[in-house]
Amino acid sequence: AYPASTTSPVNHGSYSISPSALTLSVGDINNYEVSYIAGTLDIVRREVSVTGFTVASREYNGTVGASALMNLVGSTLTNTVQGDDV
Repeated sequence: AYPASTTSPVNHGSYSISPSALTLSVGDINNYEVSYIAGTLDIVRREVSVTGFTVASREYNGTVGASALMNLVGSTLTNTVQGDDV
């Protein structure tokens, strides 16, 4: 077991890691001297791309809501990480 404490990383950035409480079995306790070295977890942004979508054109009318003019049917999202819900 190797538990480590850190803040819950949810966004890109740097997070401090403070390892502690390594558990050794009874027979191994006298065979090892354990020391801990703190570290940093760096999460970097990953750029993704959307291809194959269409956007309808319209004359500017001072309103928002242009997202309704996008058709994402048949589009492809690339450079994602397996398991990510994007």
